[in-house]
Amino acid sequence: MEKKSISIRMILILMFIMIMCATVGSISFIIYSNWLSSANETFTQMAKDMNAEIVRELDDFVKVPLHINAINVNALKYDIIDLSDARERDAFFVNVLKTHSPDVYSFSLGLENGDYYGARRNNQNIPEIMHNNTQTGNYSWYYSVNDDLTAGELVLSAGKFDPRSRDWYKAAAEKKEPVFSNMYKHFVLDDLAISAAYPVYGTDGVLKGVLGTHITLTQINNFLKANVTDKKAHAVIIEKETGNLIANSLDQTNFIALNDGGVKHVNIEEIEDSSIREAYARYKHTGVMQDHIDVKTDRVATYITEYQKDGLNWLVVTTIPESIFTTGIFQSIQLTIGLTVLGLILSGLAFYKLTAMAFKPVDDLIESTAEFTNGDLSKRAIIARNDEIGKIATAFNTMAKTIDSLINELEMKVNKRTKELKESNASLEFLNYHDALTGLYNRIYFEKSLKDLDNQQNFPIGLIFGDVNGLKLTNDIFGHAAGDILLKRVSNTMKQTFREKDIIARIGGDEFAILLLNTEPEEVYQLMRAVRKSFSKENIVGLKGSISLGCDVKSSPGKSTDEMLKNAEDAMYHNKTMSRKGVNAKLIENVIATLHHRSPIEKSHSENVSQLCEQIGQFIHLSPSELKRLKEAGYLHDIGKVILDDQMLNRTRKFGEDEKKTFQEHSVVGYRVLNMFDETLNLAESVLAHHEHWDGSGYPKGLKNEEIPLLARIIAIAETYDTLTNPMIGIKKSQEEAIAEIITLSGKNFDPEIVNALVGLMNPPSGKQK
Repeated sequence: MEKKSISIRMILILMFIMIMCATVGSISFIIYSNWLSSANETFTQMAKDMNAEIVRELDDFVKVPLHINAINVNALKYDIIDLSDARERDAFFVNVLKTHSPDVYSFSLGLENGDYYGARRNNQNIPEIMHNNTQTGNYSWYYSVNDDLTAGELVLSAGKFDPRSRDWYKAAAEKKEPVFSNMYKHFVLDDLAISAAYPVYGTDGVLKGVLGTHITLTQINNFLKANVTDKKAHAVIIEKETGNLIANSLDQTNFIALNDGGVKHVNIEEIEDSSIREAYARYKHTGVMQDHIDVKTDRVATYITEYQKDGLNWLVVTTIPESIFTTGIFQSIQLTIGLTVLGLILSGLAFYKLTAMAFKPVDDLIESTAEFTNGDLSKRAIIARNDEIGKIATAFNTMAKTIDSLINELEMKVNKRTKELKESNASLEFLNYHDALTGLYNRIYFEKSLKDLDNQQNFPIGLIFGDVNGLKLTNDIFGHAAGDILLKRVSNTMKQTFREKDIIARIGGDEFAILLLNTEPEEVYQLMRAVRKSFSKENIVGLKGSISLGCDVKSSPGKSTDEMLKNAEDAMYHNKTMSRKGVNAKLIENVIATLHHRSPIEKSHSENVSQLCEQIGQFIHLSPSELKRLKEAGYLHDIGKVILDDQMLNRTRKFGEDEKKTFQEHSVVGYRVLNMFDETLNLAESVLAHHEHWDGSGYPKGLKNEEIPLLARIIAIAETYDTLTNPMIGIKKSQEEAIAEIITLSGKNFDPEIVNALVGLMNPPSGKQK
């Protein structure tokens, strides 16, 4: 055993050394090969990422003047700023300039008459007010700014200036949209500049002038340097078409001022960095934006991005040397190889010692296994260490403990499972005999109880059959969640009213049955009255509770339970039929009362529309029956609005697109409500169509002309008239203004004949009353 153990350890050590050498050698070779093949890709990605960061900062830089123009143009378009008031005008320009980045040199407005106003920052970054009009002789005069933002002392007269001659003004006026100007030499500062121009049109659509936010380009040089200096990289921004420099990180001037006041732009072909020149040349000939260029003893990755925004057409060119990436790589590889060899030697020695320690617990584990197999279920292995052998020993002990537990605790687990099975069966029995929504007994349990309890000792047996009124109406208007609440309220009322021994069951959607043992007929009637009274006090989403009930009492064996159930059901339906008209009317009253309680505006609107409909109907000589129907339809025409939330109902905000669709559903909801009842069936079509238009552009069906019911055409005009004149709604026009507006919609939204009737009603011949 000693010889075999040593042999295995030596074999493991030799295998370990061979595997480690092969692994380290292979990995080193693969890493070096992959490094050579991927260095180019990594190197290129660095150039690309640096270019992308510069483009992002450039985009942030040019967005500022565009944003300033966009947020201020409406103040000038709608004359919110009075340009004729120097104090108000100057304060406006100074405030805008002060609240934005120092990168913005000036903010100004050039007008079509040649006037020019604004504010700028001087060389000390202090705001100054600018005037240029006939009072200044069309010279640009700059003033200091007082504490109250008014013009102070004249600090500079900068010469004649006509904004209409500037490129930024011309470009915005020509394109009629926001645009950047071409790069130009600032007429005061020794710097290049660009202007974000925004045409300002009056409410009549005529050009008033051009709003300009002007930025100098020196700032771009600064963030180019910030991005590339630590990488020993270079970056330039040029005009795509001309190659002229806009900004660079090379500390090279972007332009040369001439003695005649002009300017000579420096071209990319003139810069010292040959890699940038070469990258641009290749881009022009091949369109390649990403490349590698060999320069002297180094290799450079180049990347070009085309930047276009509102008239700007620039190129961002970046270069980065490979040497920053490769420096020290080979030295690191040599050091790694040396450390790896040393690590292999130390690892072999450590592995030799560890194998000696690792095999000792194996014998203990074998011995414990043998004893356990021979029947000693309490035997456990010794866990010397928390290594692999220790984990095997732990797993053995866990297995032994599990087997011991399974054997010793089998009876306890059987008892536990038996108890759980009984509880599960009890739960299933409850679910089998109870209604999930209300918790009452269900039809299965009720029919079983009716059959089981039909014996002499329970006589007299009372049976009450109930049907909830208005469940369908509640579901249709307020949704099934509201209907569920209604059913729960019914069940709660019954639980509180009936006795503990009574069997209360929900046997259908809106049907309930109650079985009462040893109960005299008079007591059954008392309980029915108590349920009706108690449930009538419930209020569910604005609807008062109502239930139809019928009963039968069995006092002798001669009557079957089926006959008893039929008698109670027939009595209920008789009660429902006899009270149907009153119940239906009450339901309609509850719905419209709920609507009017939530919105006094709608109450006033309903009453006014109903009254005006009746007057128009009398004017056109409708029959008394039609006149009565028109008046009722006018009162109930917006009953469907009961589905709207309070903000929509009381017009507290302007509707979005989804809210408009929801609002337009009110005519369909009103139709469904009125179509449920015989008493209001003849009103439903008129309510459905009261938003249809004479030319077919209305909703919900797009009916036109005589396809629209006459009463709906009358309601449409009456509703519009009240909307225009009702002070509670908020429009509040005079009678003459409302009539004039309705006349303009004659033949479009409204029936011309009904419009004429309204006009005749509101403007009767002399001597007649309206």
